[in-house]
Amino acid sequence: MSSISITTPYAKAFLEESRQKGVFARVAKDMEAIHKTIAASRELQLVLASPVIKSEKKISILQAIFKTALSEETFLFIEFVVRKNRENLLYKIAERFLELRDESLGIVNVTLTSSEELAEEQKEKLRLKVEERLNKQARFSYVTDKKLIGGFVMRIGDTVIDSSLKRQLELLREQFISGNLN
Repeated sequence: MSSISITTPYAKAFLEESRQKGVFARVAKDMEAIHKTIAASRELQLVLASPVIKSEKKISILQAIFKTALSEETFLFIEFVVRKNRENLLYKIAERFLELRDESLGIVNVTLTSSEELAEEQKEKLRLKVEERLNKQARFSYVTDKKLIGGFVMRIGDTVIDSSLKRQLELLREQFISGNLN
């Protein structure tokens, strides 16, 4: 069973419950904090994945890390996940929660990789064009990769738009090899 099929029901239920209780914004911030904290700590990842460490110990560790930073609803949810022996999926549950949140708010995450840093006006034009095309709010993250030579690679969810010079040269090479130059 894939982790997404396991994490989705937890994330979806918690998202809906937080909306019903009117604490959605706070819980979303909490889930961002959980996601970032687990991603940044290899030790915490190992603790959560360990079958040797008992649930009560894991809850006390998570309490020491998060209790003062998170809302009561979020910490009760964490305890629920641990008691269901799904603590090894807490990072993925938080990630799925954030994906569902963005989906419900009409936000699309875009990663733009370019050979050089884009100017602010280029970023703004690109953002407006993507938002207009998708009819959604776009949240961009930018990556610089000198291997691209020129152009850019844009990732929107599962879709990749490769307009890099490197890719254009690869396509041209394939056309030369196959003899399909027009």
